[in-house]
Amino acid sequence: MKNLKLILKTYDYNARYKLLWCLPLFLSLIFFDWITKALIVKNFSYGQEGKLIPGFIKMEYIINPGAALGMNSDNPTLAIALAALVTIILIGIFVFVNNKFWTQSINVMLAGSFANLMGRAWAPNVRGISGGVVDFLKWDFQLLGSDTYIFNLADLFVNISIGMLILSLIIFSIQQVKEIFYKKNQQKYDFYLETKDKLHKLEKSYLHSIKKQTIKNRYELWKTYLKDKKVIKTNWKIRSKEINKES
Repeated sequence: MKNLKLILKTYDYNARYKLLWCLPLFLSLIFFDWITKALIVKNFSYGQEGKLIPGFIKMEYIINPGAALGMNSDNPTLAIALAALVTIILIGIFVFVNNKFWTQSINVMLAGSFANLMGRAWAPNVRGISGGVVDFLKWDFQLLGSDTYIFNLADLFVNISIGMLILSLIIFSIQQVKEIFYKKNQQKYDFYLETKDKLHKLEKSYLHSIKKQTIKNRYELWKTYLKDKKVIKTNWKIRSKEINKES
């Protein structure tokens, strides 16, 4: 138990990055989703359709008492319970993930899940059943039954996050393969680890420096950060080529 407490206490949660970059995006996505749902409820009658981008996407207002794609539509309580469970799991993953690629992917997915879960609290009742979610977007083309699904922005965020996770996995896999090749040359591998550590420290320093700064100052610090980051990466490329020639 003491070891667990020590691990949790000393773990690098990358909290500053999450607060400065993930939280604003998280809140913005939820706000945008709720605004669109509220506008649909206010201006559309149930079942009403509307044009958006002809041939690509249109609108149709419904209340979905189930989960994604209408699953468990006859049991909204189960749908809410599952949505709450998924959201809690995502929060746990988000807290402990410290890689930027994975963090933002989970962040977008969490925003979509949370937006739909909380949106059930104020969605209008349907046939006396409460706890549904407002859906209003529908593809205006037929591809593997795509025109039969009605969804909302939160659902779209979840789908986008899945694509981000796949991309993150690809990037991570490429990095792992590169490290395998770097390890074949100890000098190159040591310099790679040194460069990686410099980039990590530079990012930590940048995130710490922008605390309580004005937007203008943050922008200037961001430009300096990008410049310094470019220098470190350039040095890596130059030194890497030199090591290859020496080998």
